[in-house]
Amino acid sequence: MFELDKLKKLTVGDLVDYQRHKRQVRKQEIIDNAKDIYGDNIPPDLFEYLEQQLKLIPKIENVDALGVEEIQYLVWLSIKKTDPDATLKQVGDWLDADKLELYVSKIFPTPEKLPKPKKKAARKKKVTKRKKKKPNN
Repeated sequence: MFELDKLKKLTVGDLVDYQRHKRQVRKQEIIDNAKDIYGDNIPPDLFEYLEQQLKLIPKIENVDALGVEEIQYLVWLSIKKTDPDATLKQVGDWLDADKLELYVSKIFPTPEKLPKPKKKAARKKKVTKRKKKKPNN
């Protein structure tokens, strides 16, 4: 059974594991689709496409944008800290869809402690001084 006190805050390592998981799932989807189309004769340029697609997987910058599958996986990572035998399917069966926000609030740091997305530094405009014109005498 699921108890809220089993949830522990996620670490950076947990988030890295999540990113690896997302990339592996997406990679397998692309390869499976390619095999359905090309069989075993996958064109070499498909691997370049695969790399580009894997770079498009979003990073966790906004916990409000997480989907149900992402929340389930991240809660599973959290529960494994206290219950190493818990499976992803079990966690999915334990979770109450009405309490997803509560689970997210338990496993992520408070918003004030989340790292702020880096803003690109604005380029400073180079200021050039104009020479004063000398009066013609």
